[in-house]
Amino acid sequence: MGAPASARSNRKALTGQLPDDVRAVEAQFSLCDDFLPQFALASDIGRQFSDAWFAARQVIDLGRRAAKPNQPPPPNP
Repeated sequence: MGAPASARSNRKALTGQLPDDVRAVEAQFSLCDDFLPQFALASDIGRQFSDAWFAARQVIDLGRRAAKPNQPPPPNP
């Protein structure tokens, strides 16, 4: 019985840490965003790279989340 509770606790702790980790990664990408326009001015390939970078950075909110897997019903005692 202790193992499932421990697993839930670990999962909750990791999930709680996730927003901070995502913000840290986003901050690093924002730094790259600041110096990327210089590539667009350097050459045609640089412009293509810069355009692809910013296109990939667009977030498209589809208004849904991944479905949770179906849980089997608990056994009847």
